[in-house]
Amino acid sequence: MYGYRLKLPRSLPLPVWACKTSVDRYDWKNRNRPNMIEFSICKASCRTIEIGDQEPITAFGKSFSCILGNSDIKSCAENGVNVEIVSVAVEFDEITYTVEELCERDLKEKDALLLPFMISDLSMQDWMEIEKVIYRFISENVKKDASSKMICASLIYELLAVLDKLVRKDLKANHRKYVNYYVLKAESILAKRYSEKLTLKSVSKELGITPNYLSSLYKSCTGIGFSDRLCELRMKKAEALVLEGSLSVSNIAQAVGFDDESHLRRRFKQYFGIGMKEYRLVNKEQTLYHEKPQRKMQ
Repeated sequence: MYGYRLKLPRSLPLPVWACKTSVDRYDWKNRNRPNMIEFSICKASCRTIEIGDQEPITAFGKSFSCILGNSDIKSCAENGVNVEIVSVAVEFDEITYTVEELCERDLKEKDALLLPFMISDLSMQDWMEIEKVIYRFISENVKKDASSKMICASLIYELLAVLDKLVRKDLKANHRKYVNYYVLKAESILAKRYSEKLTLKSVSKELGITPNYLSSLYKSCTGIGFSDRLCELRMKKAEALVLEGSLSVSNIAQAVGFDDESHLRRRFKQYFGIGMKEYRLVNKEQTLYHEKPQRKMQ
């Protein structure tokens, strides 16, 4: 999501305008002053928005926009397309912000508000929450007395809090999607290619993320470490081949991704608690054990 990281201003916001308008020839360019913040609800069948050197965004239907300072922003619609705009603007003594692509790392940001450049895919409840604040601001701003100015200031802070909450909710949802994607992709690679020389580093490189990030994601989502899961898949296949009895230990090692049979023997005993020969005897009931030994979890 493209948006702003806004340090909470120290001064009270002073109303600049609050209005509602409708036009059939819409071609707008931001000319706001550096310390202004504008909030607008726009209804149009189709309009185009550009911010800086970013790719133009096409908006359909109803959308909400935040314009901070004198950011390089333009918006237009084809002639004849009716555009309805509800807009309020305030000015602080000073605002400090950055404009960039927001991501899950920003969820850790506690000293700044996260604001969207533009959002449109909102629930009815979210729209009602935003519109309630906007329209009450317009109503209070008409009065022009000291009490109403204080109410308008509190409404702006309320709106900033609502928008910050919406952005963080969206980032969390997208983060969960990415987490699910990476974990499912890693699980698929392990399940299909456990016999290859897979490592945390090689799989994370294939997914385009760091080894530490993949390790943390995988453990938090599955409850088992990446290496433990790879070992588990290899041991299950090795178990089946041992019980089948048609392959030598060296061939089994090669089939399940181990460099040599000594490595396989060591890991097999760590995993199942007994060696491969004993394990085969136990499962064929040819043993002096009174009961099958339990697998040891590492």
